[in-house]
Amino acid sequence: RLLGLGQSGTLIVVMGSKTTEPWYSSGDPSFPWDPIQNALIPYGLGAPDSIVPLAGAPPWLAANEHGGPQVVRMAGTQAVVLSTEDLEAIWQDYDHWDNAFAWGYELDKQEYYVLTFPQPSAGGKAWIPESATWVLNQTNGLWHRWSYLDPTSGEDTAALGRSHAYCWGQHFVSSRKDGSIYRLTPRSPYSGVHTDAGQPIRHLRRAPHIQAQDRPLFYNRFALDVQTGDAPLSPTTGWDPYAILSYSDNAGRTYGARLRTTLGQRGDYDKVVDWWRLGSAM
Repeated sequence: RLLGLGQSGTLIVVMGSKTTEPWYSSGDPSFPWDPIQNALIPYGLGAPDSIVPLAGAPPWLAANEHGGPQVVRMAGTQAVVLSTEDLEAIWQDYDHWDNAFAWGYELDKQEYYVLTFPQPSAGGKAWIPESATWVLNQTNGLWHRWSYLDPTSGEDTAALGRSHAYCWGQHFVSSRKDGSIYRLTPRSPYSGVHTDAGQPIRHLRRAPHIQAQDRPLFYNRFALDVQTGDAPLSPTTGWDPYAILSYSDNAGRTYGARLRTTLGQRGDYDKVVDWWRLGSAM
């Protein structure tokens, strides 16, 4: 069953639910396109709205007869896997991924594939987010996650972007919520933009588990190596960015209270960001 079409260089990519077939221009006057013989690709289109034309070789969320999902892209007449095993394990836990959608853009000579799962959970799995957006930097092959801080629930949800267009020298994205149009800008102290459609931008960094061969470790102090003093100025009192530390002493099963500290206001370049007396853990 035909689910989608893509273009990879001079080839047309014909996608079914379990396999993909590249076609080439044969020049036949009756029908100019023919499939390449013995070039059937064992990856189909797992989510019809996930294929994005980037760098002449479209990535997409794929599935095959053995399962899925995986993100792959064309490389000649073959498909290469772009997602990692850890990411695929997360996606496989989702109840819904065939309704995922994607868009792409290029900024500062980096190409990005933005993949959103609008409703991954059918309920009953508290560890699955309400919605999630995963982003691949196609230039360096690294994945990261985008989120939007929902003003009602206070929880991280999928990024607002639903589609993308580049015009008048600027990047524009439409909202998945109400169709509003936003301008996409780089996250830089010099961009003049410091919110996500009016909502604060929350950055989350999770460290690996630290242990000392089953001996207790005592955490007298935790210091955050972060650039300070670049908070934007406002017409009134200015901004006061802050950091919140939450830690686990049972290998990530549960986390304690959120400990908040300031990152310093504009010009406070010597601000030290740290927390003291954090207890011990195995």
